[in-house]
Amino acid sequence: GNFAVPPLPCSGNLFLASVATGTFAFVEQDNSGAASCTAGGYEFLQLQGNGALKYQFAPAQGADIISSGMLEKQ
Repeated sequence: GNFAVPPLPCSGNLFLASVATGTFAFVEQDNSGAASCTAGGYEFLQLQGNGALKYQFAPAQGADIISSGMLEKQ
């Protein structure tokens, strides 16, 4: 898939890197936009028991999570 973050502005492709314990890990590649839009970041998605989707981002594998949020179905 692909991603876009217009406020930064960054865009690129997401590739499924792994699935473990219900968490899907995607790696960002082929990034473009601002100079700070570097490839190699990881986005994590995990379905919660209440149907919400937990989102987390880390700039590289093994790095600390620097942003997170909860997506809830309306």
